[in-house]
Amino acid sequence: MASKTETATITPTSYIDFEPYCEWKKEDAVESLVFHLPDFKKDQLRVQVNNLGILKVSGERPITEKKAKIRRFIKESKLPQGCDINDIRAKFSGGHLHVTMPKKATPHVQQQQQNSNKEALAPKPEKLKAPTSENDHMFGLGNTIQRLQAQKNVNVSLGVAVAAIVAIGAYVAYNYGSSSSPPPSIQE
Repeated sequence: MASKTETATITPTSYIDFEPYCEWKKEDAVESLVFHLPDFKKDQLRVQVNNLGILKVSGERPITEKKAKIRRFIKESKLPQGCDINDIRAKFSGGHLHVTMPKKATPHVQQQQQNSNKEALAPKPEKLKAPTSENDHMFGLGNTIQRLQAQKNVNVSLGVAVAAIVAIGAYVAYNYGSSSSPPPSIQE
């Protein structure tokens, strides 16, 4: 009997990065960020907020059936000033991801909103949670600018430390290294 041996060929996954079209919408009490993602599904998207006030929206979707090619994006943005991080909401429908970021309300405005909320109760989209573990933070430091600033601080500190060591070495060599007597000779 002859048996056929099937060998599975593993094709490496290749990623195609892209920048999705998005637009900011600013109103008095809320700012919205709308992403146009026509070929994505809800479970292919991820929205995160870190404790440094950075909003990160990312997504991946396979282009081919064998998932050999994946289309992906990552978009980071600083949250607007005065945004209430606990009330940020995201909703995906019709190929559009809507991220709403309400501003913190003053007590007078909150009372007016409570009165108007009693009149019109609308269903609320999913509520985002603030990160609770180290894995929820975006790369530990946030966006690229913050990482570069931290690297600059480390480099400056390292430069100061090296300069101090060189100065101490020069001082010791000057005071203790140069004496008027010749160096001792080795006698055999």
